[in-house]
Amino acid sequence: PPAPQPQPTMPSHHDTDYVSYKSTSGKKFEVFTKPNAAMAWRKARKKGEEADLRAVVAAACVYRDVKKLKLASASELRAEFGTDDALEAAAVILEKGKLRVKVYIRSPLMEWTLDSVFALETVTALYTCSSKEGALPKFLAACFVVSIVVSASMHICRTAGRWLSTRFLSSHPFNDPLSEDTILRQFQTQVWQLIAHVTMSAFGLYAYLD
Repeated sequence: PPAPQPQPTMPSHHDTDYVSYKSTSGKKFEVFTKPNAAMAWRKARKKGEEADLRAVVAAACVYRDVKKLKLASASELRAEFGTDDALEAAAVILEKGKLRVKVYIRSPLMEWTLDSVFALETVTALYTCSSKEGALPKFLAACFVVSIVVSASMHICRTAGRWLSTRFLSSHPFNDPLSEDTILRQFQTQVWQLIAHVTMSAFGLYAYLD
């Protein structure tokens, strides 16, 4: 019998790709691949050349969600692929799935840099406000209000996007484009940026005309 899937770990390199496959039953299965390896594997298969599957997959695991490192169970693999061998299932996923590139993987150095910049900006803003009488409470209140507005707006964008995708774009040729969490987050971020730019432009126009 095939060995059970190993304990999932997030690949350490920054340019890990992955392939996402949606089965006929609507379930999503994904595998991590080494950078650009999945495309090269497909080209080799089309030419009838031998292609080593183990040289493609970053880990011999099949996931239901690579972002959450949620593994597919053996029963799910048997039901969808007719085997509980992760490599055999991965071959089907690589051949029929959609290639996704550059999964975001946390980089400690990058996270530390961003946190340092944020801390520096916060300290600078607090120092500037504290030097002016009555400005600090107004600044803190404004930060609190803005944080609530941003969180609410992001939630509304995500909910509205999911509703529009399932209600109006679920059929061919769109096929529910926001069903995948990665694409939904991208939509959420882009719409939030649109709202922020339009709002700031409106405030700027109002201030200019006043």
